[in-house]
Amino acid sequence: DAVSAGEVTPRLFETWLATVQILRAGGKVERNSSIDASFIEQLARDETRPAMLRALALPRIKEPGKESNTQLLLKLAAADGDEPLRREAIRSLAALPSKQAAGVLLNIAIDTSQPARLRCEAVLALSNQPDTATALLPLLDDPASSVAVQTARTLRFAATMPDVRAAMERKLAAIGKTDDRLADALQFALGKTTELPPATVEEWVKRVGDGGDIEAGERVFFSSAATCVTCHCIQQRGGSIGPDLSVIARVANREQLIHSIVKPSDDVAPQFQGWMVSTKDGQSIIGLQGHGRSGGAVSIITFDGKTLNIPGSNVSSFQAMPASIMPEGLPLTMSPGAFRDLIAYLESLR
Repeated sequence: DAVSAGEVTPRLFETWLATVQILRAGGKVERNSSIDASFIEQLARDETRPAMLRALALPRIKEPGKESNTQLLLKLAAADGDEPLRREAIRSLAALPSKQAAGVLLNIAIDTSQPARLRCEAVLALSNQPDTATALLPLLDDPASSVAVQTARTLRFAATMPDVRAAMERKLAAIGKTDDRLADALQFALGKTTELPPATVEEWVKRVGDGGDIEAGERVFFSSAATCVTCHCIQQRGGSIGPDLSVIARVANREQLIHSIVKPSDDVAPQFQGWMVSTKDGQSIIGLQGHGRSGGAVSIITFDGKTLNIPGSNVSSFQAMPASIMPEGLPLTMSPGAFRDLIAYLESLR
């Protein structure tokens, strides 16, 4: 078939997968249905398939925490082989905190013979793994600049640990102004960024300027710190409560991308209008309006992608939110350099 004959692109993969689903269902596919989970798992395991096809299948595995799937991810991440396939395995392991996963990821991170991009992905994935911060400290001195920068960004949430903070302070003092990107990451992690935040979108555009590291920006997007991936999806990895950003640069230029993040409430598509439900038992639930509202009942799609059906008898109020469910202030949760990298990555998605 086409996916075995040449280069597998995300668009071709989606088309092929939809065709397979239709054929397997005898031409009858219900709305919002998805292909059988076992087919995706089998596809990811099939070593006769192109590596890119398997890589595109990994984010679709519904139960990565299942023992057989976890072992597959560990194997793919650790084995020398196709870099995109290993990268997707590493990203999947980031969501599975365990000593075994942490060990595999740390081995990749510290191995200077590995591609720097994979090492950076492993460092990022370790931000979700317990008790690995001190093991990452030597990477602040890594010869690969991208690894050192990613380490500083990952260690941001461990900067209250005395040994981590001391190591970051020493590194910042040692580099001075010789490495702007690493200094940017260290200053932000240590809370030493003294420049006041821009007051307007125009000022943000000026501060971000041109350039940025696309690969580093991709890691910013998929980091739990930035929260982008919580609501937005790129190539099937991420949340569904916000717009799919896989080809966002086709409809938005650099300035528009910055504007949409700095002032998300200025332009909200109707299908992503946020709603709030207050229940009679004291809950407040925010999300997108689902289908099937009748008899006072309310259907809400929450931030984790689940649909909650609330009986009309338990609904106290149901109203549209006056602002976007995407909060303002997100650029302030990352360093200026990280925000510039994020914009560069989004700008590359065509």
